[in-house]
Amino acid sequence: MSGRIKPRVAVCIGPFEYGGQGTVVEQELIHLQEEFDVTLVSEVVRRTVPAGVAALTVSAWKPFPRTNPVLTDLLRQFDLVHCNDSLGMMLAARAAHKPFVVTSYGIAPIRLRSSLRSKVEGQITLAAYPHLYRSANAVVAISGYIATWLRGFAGVNAKLIPLGVSGVKASGSSRPSTKNLLYVGEISARKGIRDLIEGLPYTPEDVTLDLVGRGSPKQFLSGIRRLHLAGRVRFHGVLEQPALADAYASAFCTCTASFWEGFGLPILEGFSFGRPSIVRAQGGMLEQIQQSGAGCTFESTDEIGRYVDVVSDNWLELSTRAMEFATIHSWRETFRAYGDLFRSLI
Repeated sequence: MSGRIKPRVAVCIGPFEYGGQGTVVEQELIHLQEEFDVTLVSEVVRRTVPAGVAALTVSAWKPFPRTNPVLTDLLRQFDLVHCNDSLGMMLAARAAHKPFVVTSYGIAPIRLRSSLRSKVEGQITLAAYPHLYRSANAVVAISGYIATWLRGFAGVNAKLIPLGVSGVKASGSSRPSTKNLLYVGEISARKGIRDLIEGLPYTPEDVTLDLVGRGSPKQFLSGIRRLHLAGRVRFHGVLEQPALADAYASAFCTCTASFWEGFGLPILEGFSFGRPSIVRAQGGMLEQIQQSGAGCTFESTDEIGRYVDVVSDNWLELSTRAMEFATIHSWRETFRAYGDLFRSLI
C-alpha cells in the first residue's frame, strides 16, 4: 500500500504475555503491519512486541468493574478495533462507537478460575458477553467447537478462522530416541497438570514428562514425591524461541489434560514438528485430533499409558498426519482471512 495511508487498527488484549492468546496477537501484529497501521493496546506487556509495531499500555478498568474512559477515548482514534476477547477491552470498544471485531476464544468454566477477582469477572463475563458479541460488527471463532458454542451462548453466527503455525519443520520426520511427553501451557490446576502427573505411573518407566510454561510447580511437588516420580517430571518455566522449538523438536509427543480449551495451539505447534499428541477428549483439543488423526484422546488418566503405547507403535504414521495437518494451517492463511475481514469493515 505504498503511497496510501494505512487504515489504523487497534489490536486489543488484556495481558500481552507468553501463552496462546499472546502468540496469536504477536502473529497478527507481524502479518498485518504491512497493510494496516497496527497498534497493540494492552493492559500489561510481558513479552517482546514485534519490531515496527507501536504498543500502548492502558488499564481497562478504573477501577474494576468500571470501564476506563481513557481507554474508550484512545480507541476512538482508530478506524477499526480488534478485541481478542477481554471483557474490559470489549466494553471500551463498544463505547468508542467504532467498527470492532471480536475474536472469541471461548469462556473457561468459572469453577476453573483461581482467584476471587477472576471468578467475579467470570460471572460478569457470562452476563455481558452475549450482548457484547452481538454488538460487534463481526465475531471470529478460532475453531468449529467455538463456533458451535457461540451459536448456543450468544446466538451469533461467527466467521471461522482457525489458528495457525509458522510452517512445518524439517526435523519432523525424525523419531526421537527418548520417550518424553511435552506439555506447553499454563502450569495450573485448571490445565490438568495434576492429571498428567497422576497418569505418568501408567506409562513405561522410560517415559518422562516435560512441562513448559508460566506458573508455579509448588502445588504439584507433593504428588510427584508421593508417586516417586522425581526423576521423571521436569518443570522448565517459560521458554522463548529457539529454546521452545528445541523442546518440540526433541519431544516424543505433546500432551495436555486441560479441562477446557477452545483450540489448543501447542497441539498444532507440536504437529508442525511432526509430533503426535495425547489429549483430554474435550473441546478444541478433541476437534484437532479428530480432524488430523494425529494422536489419541483420553477420558481418564489411567488411559494415558495405553495411548503412549499406541503412539509408540504408530509413531511414523501419526507424525506424517501431524505435519500434513500443520501444512494447511499456517499463520499466513489465518491473517489473510483477517485482512479480508478488516477491509470489508473499514
